[in-house]
Amino acid sequence: MADSRTSRPGGQARGSRRAPRPHPAPRMGRQARAPVRPVTPALLRALREEAGRLHVKYQVPGMAYAIVQEEQTLTTQCLGCLRTNDAGQCPANASRVNADTVFGIGSITKSFTATQLARLVEEGKLGWEEPVRQHLRGFTLFDPWVTQEFRVSDIASHRSGLPEYCLDLMSVLGFERDAMLRALRHVEPVASFRGTYAYQNSLLLLAGKLIEQKTGLDWEEALARQLLSPLGMSRSTASPKVLAGWDNVASGHFLLPLEEGQPERAVPMPEDWPYFPLLFTEGPAGALYSSVKDMVRWMRFHLGRGTFDGSTLLGEEGMAFLHCPRIPMFFTLPAMAMSYATGWIHTSSAPAPVLWHNGATALGGMSASLGLVPDERTGLVVLTNILSPAADELLSKFAELYLGGPAVAPRVLQEAAPALRPHAPSPRAVRTRGLEVDAVKLCGTFVNPAYGPFRVKQQKDGLVVIMGPLKLTAPLEHLEGLRFQALLPGTPFLLTFQFVLDDKGRAKELWGEDFADVERGRFLRRD
Repeated sequence: MADSRTSRPGGQARGSRRAPRPHPAPRMGRQARAPVRPVTPALLRALREEAGRLHVKYQVPGMAYAIVQEEQTLTTQCLGCLRTNDAGQCPANASRVNADTVFGIGSITKSFTATQLARLVEEGKLGWEEPVRQHLRGFTLFDPWVTQEFRVSDIASHRSGLPEYCLDLMSVLGFERDAMLRALRHVEPVASFRGTYAYQNSLLLLAGKLIEQKTGLDWEEALARQLLSPLGMSRSTASPKVLAGWDNVASGHFLLPLEEGQPERAVPMPEDWPYFPLLFTEGPAGALYSSVKDMVRWMRFHLGRGTFDGSTLLGEEGMAFLHCPRIPMFFTLPAMAMSYATGWIHTSSAPAPVLWHNGATALGGMSASLGLVPDERTGLVVLTNILSPAADELLSKFAELYLGGPAVAPRVLQEAAPALRPHAPSPRAVRTRGLEVDAVKLCGTFVNPAYGPFRVKQQKDGLVVIMGPLKLTAPLEHLEGLRFQALLPGTPFLLTFQFVLDDKGRAKELWGEDFADVERGRFLRRD
């Protein structure tokens, strides 16, 4: 991949002041609507059967899905329970999922945040092609040229040239949104600006910051006033305080083995899990909770080109901008092109294009998928309370049944950063047995410009690493040589580290493979 410091898209040399510009959104006008492709009873039966199969295959505790066509809900199906017992089963007295059950929708939230920006553009408070720095003077990226050229339209289109999922682990370690935004200046590009797709969460915090600046409200409150309340989405919120006061909220689950080598089962997230509040740090990127009934309203709004129940919340030009492809993702045979739009994924395929997005909250144990066929005014949403491919696969099956081909590729978009995907600990890992250097010489404080100081110290049972503002303390398990792994306390998430020694045998550097987005993961010793 081209380095953004030495080359530019289209062969532009360094020093050129012209950035590649996206194509403008097509202007849309009201046209006579052709009859829609019907959703047949046979399709509905086949989808129910597929939902049941996936429910069993992935041990999905609870699932809700709905199909909408034009302004009608054709079906709503609910399976399972809000929370399993410790054996991964829904007990007889468990609360059952219904249409008002609230699930985390993960990165489908991005379509909401992008629509908030579109409303501000329509109100004249922002311009899609205005530099972000015009509004947020402190905004700084690693490359000064990109800092000046970075536009509002770039925020939610994943074409920044930065490494995918950059800085996601900052929220897990307890950093706040402003610290994550400041840390962007330390993330070195790995591709040309607007030249390559790479999925991001941290850049959506810019959108939240702009929305707060232009509305005078917290992002969560602005979301409620701009979209949720006008659409009547009364069972939707991005506020952890509001969510804590609701009942009928699904609990998150992970698929994990009880012991090494045993089959996976659904494991409920602890009710007092300390990591759950950290999910809301990246709120504009993926912290909205909603019900299947409310998400039907969201689908109707986008299928209605910005009009809902006779009221226009966003003009057709603004809606067309959101749905217009911005950066290619990949191509598949026979003739399907997948691109990222603005808060949406756009798939060009016969017989009709599909708009969709999925979401998987690694800190919340939920997965969801939503797909629209705008030409047919038809859509499907799937919500589940487990981190699994079930929602994606049901959406893919619907596209196959309805359009006659795989218009949506399941699991094409992994939500969590690699470090935040559940792992079983390596059977090779032991504390420090077999370590060929004195463990004391590995102790010290190691600093990275974004992730701050990590402290390695020796405790009774061996080495530990202490990380971030939360001072998360994880035992370092020896793998081989100077390589270690650390299991984040109370999670199934593994991190990998390696020490580098000086000529006296003392650790001078700590390299974190999962922190490679800044300084390639290098933490320098600070005495």
